[in-house]
Amino acid sequence: MARRGTFGEKQPAAQAEVTRLCQQQFHRHGAQEPHFPLDLGGDRVQVVLRLVERYTSLMARALAVLALASVLAGAAGCGSQPHPPSIRIRERPSIRILDWSVVGSAVILKVKITGWKMAPPRRGLRPKAHTGQWQIFAGDLYAGYSYNRSYGTINGIAAGTYKIWVALARTDYSLVYPLIRSRPVTVHVGDDSLLLNG
Repeated sequence: MARRGTFGEKQPAAQAEVTRLCQQQFHRHGAQEPHFPLDLGGDRVQVVLRLVERYTSLMARALAVLALASVLAGAAGCGSQPHPPSIRIRERPSIRILDWSVVGSAVILKVKITGWKMAPPRRGLRPKAHTGQWQIFAGDLYAGYSYNRSYGTINGIAAGTYKIWVALARTDYSLVYPLIRSRPVTVHVGDDSLLLNG
């Protein structure tokens, strides 16, 4: 009956190969290198199984450390912010005229604005995105501005019929291009204060 050999006796080439592979694995994963040659006893299958067991336990510990580090990093990130981060979908800026009225030579406009923060005009400061006022036009002529979100007025309009429209503008008075404007409304300014929808 054949006697099972150990690495030290019958299989010096196999022992050298397993030792080399094991050294590579320990170096690759930064583990402390065990003493070689490994004196694990038993036949080749038992030695390989023990090596696999050792390697698996090292990988399990490494994965556990990584998981713990991820949890701690997530907890630290959440604690440093008053609110959890969220994805904000910015509304596309728009403006439209909802209603208007004529009082003498003044035209009062009611508008609806979305996606735009109101701010008064300021010369010399760099304008912020999606921030500013809205301007009022009578035909092709500039007639005034407002930084109220709902109402604006133009005064001293001569008697006549006008196509009134409004457009968003930055805090440096510049219009946004391409223009973000309303559809025009037809307004009649006169003694009878007749209002026409356009």
